[in-house]
Amino acid sequence: MVTECKIIVIAFVTLAIISIYEISAKATEEEKKIIYFTGCENAEVVSDIENSIKGVAYYANENNILINKIARKKCGYMLIIGNRKKVLKSALTDADLIDICKKYFHTK
Repeated sequence: MVTECKIIVIAFVTLAIISIYEISAKATEEEKKIIYFTGCENAEVVSDIENSIKGVAYYANENNILINKIARKKCGYMLIIGNRKKVLKSALTDADLIDICKKYFHTK
């Protein structure tokens, strides 16, 4: 009886340690974001940026990348991983934006 209790306690502790490890691993994963700015002076450029974001939405969703819009005087995109940022100051096609994102975020 004592041996069975020890085995149960060891199994429970092992499961608890595994759960804590999984939670901490998820917590340390750096957040990935694509921020796009629509403060461009040219309406065509704004339209191009918004269309490229629509084309990137599926890729971003599949790779747990958040997309945020900011309507300021800036124009273009900002890619973020944790504290690191990459600024793209012009409109891109969705294919070009996905290629850049794949390299920056190390995704497929």
